[in-house]
Amino acid sequence: MLEDLDLDPFTVLGIARGASTDEIRDAYREKSKKHHPDRGGDEWAFRVVARAYEVLSSTSVLHGAIPSTTPPDTGRVRAGIHDKHVNAGRIVAVEMVWVRYEVDSLITLMAENPEERSVSGALTLTWPDPNLGGVLPAALPIDRVLKALNAAVDEVAQRTAPLSSRSQIDGGKFSAWLSYPNGNAAYAAFKVLHVGLKARGLGARQWTRDITMTRDE
Repeated sequence: MLEDLDLDPFTVLGIARGASTDEIRDAYREKSKKHHPDRGGDEWAFRVVARAYEVLSSTSVLHGAIPSTTPPDTGRVRAGIHDKHVNAGRIVAVEMVWVRYEVDSLITLMAENPEERSVSGALTLTWPDPNLGGVLPAALPIDRVLKALNAAVDEVAQRTAPLSSRSQIDGGKFSAWLSYPNGNAAYAAFKVLHVGLKARGLGARQWTRDITMTRDE
């Protein structure tokens, strides 16, 4: 598995440490264009480039986004599941990111294997839910919630075999990242996660961010 390789993602993408999100994204697009199998590149090299990008993206999620000089392409957001019956302090924000190539015509859409469009999929978890504005119920057992979240993410990682997964507890806050080869796999993983959260007395506010890339990117 690529996550077992000792890779320096900065070296793979040819960028300096401390690079901005714009520089990371641009380097990824350039390298993926060069190595994409559809353009005559080597599939293994393409996967290594994608892995490097995943590592830097997850680091950005867990440790704070690196300053960006231009607004990123945030994609199209679709609302998903929201467990409104669960106490707001027990709600976990879950963003599912689905990156795929755009389709230029209906004929292409009908002829192409859906998996060939998919670039990657990922789940990003944040607790407490940012919608709370940092205000949690006074009686909420924070340590128990954090322990339950760790267990839920570990369970998902064991059952769905993500390409990579990371989680972190910092100052009573929880964040996690799980990446998958496509959006379908990420959605399947979310369903496992959702069951695990509910079994532990937690809930989810989930949405999907669709990002499309042209074949030339």
